Amino acid sequence: MNATTAADAATATDASGRMESGVPHLDSGAVRVDAEIELVSSGATAGSRDAIHADEVSMR
Repeated sequence: MNATTAADAATATDASGRMESGVPHLDSGAVRVDAEIELVSSGATAGSRDAIHADEVSMR
């Protein structure tokens, strides 16, 4: 997993380069999923987070 800052995550775009309100979009046919996913690792201190980018999320 690539660790990024909140600023990096807020400027991320999907493969087609579209972004709305700082949240990347995943398009799959007629279904659009707006996702902003953050994990706090077990050793993280307050304010320390790892962001998961859309290309690292497997939709099933």
